[in-house]
Amino acid sequence: MMKMDKPIRCRVCRKPLRSKESIDRGVGPTCAKQIPYKDISQISRKDVRYWIQEAYEDIPTAYFLKRAGKRKLESAFFAHVTVEKALKSLVAQNTHKVPPKIHNLVELAKHARLHTTQGQREFLVHDVYSVRMVIGIHTG
Repeated sequence: MMKMDKPIRCRVCRKPLRSKESIDRGVGPTCAKQIPYKDISQISRKDVRYWIQEAYEDIPTAYFLKRAGKRKLESAFFAHVTVEKALKSLVAQNTHKVPPKIHNLVELAKHARLHTTQGQREFLVHDVYSVRMVIGIHTG
């Protein structure tokens, strides 16, 4: 008797995935409409593509934890990590250097040479301190 493989499931809703596109993405078509996915295969620089891929992989986790309702802190953490990795992709793209091993979003935005408004910096600072205080990670 042949053993059946376990179905590959959506990382957001946990329903079985059927199409090759959904399986490659790791997210079903309904959930993909709610999460901003882009085709990143055309990005030529491997280091930039790496950081963007890493960020995209954390979006469903943050979304799933948020939908679970009781995991708001963990959802906030994965949302922070997603933004952190997206900023690191910009550091790699704009400076042609390996991004620094820091978690501070304001500092990463500076390293990425982004022109941010005072409001954007305050938002990033608020996020940094919220995540550090609530989840207890080092954000330096």
